[in-house]
Amino acid sequence: MTTLFRKLHTATIESGVFRRATRTRTGRRLLRSSPWARLRQFSRGRAIATSRRRLPHLFVDTRTCFLFVGHTKSGGTLLGSLLDAHSRVMCADELGLAAALVDIGDADVAFRLVARNAEREAQKGRVTARRLEPYTFAVPGQSQGLVAPPLAVGDSRAGPTTRFLASQPDAVPRIRRVLGPVSLRLVHVVRNPFDPIAVMVVRGGRDVGDAIADYRAQCERLVSLAMQMSSDELTIIRYEDVVDDVSQTLAHLCRFIGVEPDETYLAACREVIDSKPRRDRDRIMWDRSSIAAVESVIDAYPFLGGYRFEAAR
Repeated sequence: MTTLFRKLHTATIESGVFRRATRTRTGRRLLRSSPWARLRQFSRGRAIATSRRRLPHLFVDTRTCFLFVGHTKSGGTLLGSLLDAHSRVMCADELGLAAALVDIGDADVAFRLVARNAEREAQKGRVTARRLEPYTFAVPGQSQGLVAPPLAVGDSRAGPTTRFLASQPDAVPRIRRVLGPVSLRLVHVVRNPFDPIAVMVVRGGRDVGDAIADYRAQCERLVSLAMQMSSDELTIIRYEDVVDDVSQTLAHLCRFIGVEPDETYLAACREVIDSKPRRDRDRIMWDRSSIAAVESVIDAYPFLGGYRFEAAR
């Protein structure tokens, strides 16, 4: 009955009717209301209690907690979905694991929220980019959303995680204390800056100059965050490398978070990758001054080295 209820609940909140309702003024007011917040808290509490009864030792083997950082629309959701397909990895999508670890102060509870999120995302088909053109990152035949004792647990919510960690100077030390013996790893996914900036303009209705300034501010947060991590705690992945050779890039990422990829898993992930991804920068019109402004940002941060507007991707 509990499984049936979860499926019905997921189907409801992901339905077109519910989504259209929440875009109205009344719907937005409802989602910000105290009763709705209490309902969500109650639902989470019941889910965690049920999970602890059914699987009390679910995270006994967990050795790594990984968080995606970087800019929105840079490929974190794709990589998170691919990692969640690994039989010993559990990865949430847009959960906010960093904030949960700090606010709750209990790694087991926060990890069970990851398990709940990953299961729901798998039921929805790992659909993303709903405000643009929806598409799926489901990996058929693999372990997305399956509850098995994971070696690594993480979250692909890159942009908000970066802002959260940078806004609280003690966030990283607090997360380390909450994790205890579990190692913390950060995955910084980088994409040609012109693409995420264009998405900010289209999706948020923003001015190009404002989007560029926001992108630069996020770069500053990333530099500050990197200074808090040792060389074995942070890896930088380029979205273009994922597209060009997902097997090599994904194998590196798996080993970075402490799991081994097998060929069956890598082959299944290769089938998900579009060899000709959309150039999101083509969604808007660029003038010379805006292109020059973005390229000045590129030149200021080594992790963006080599990107230009004219690049194929």
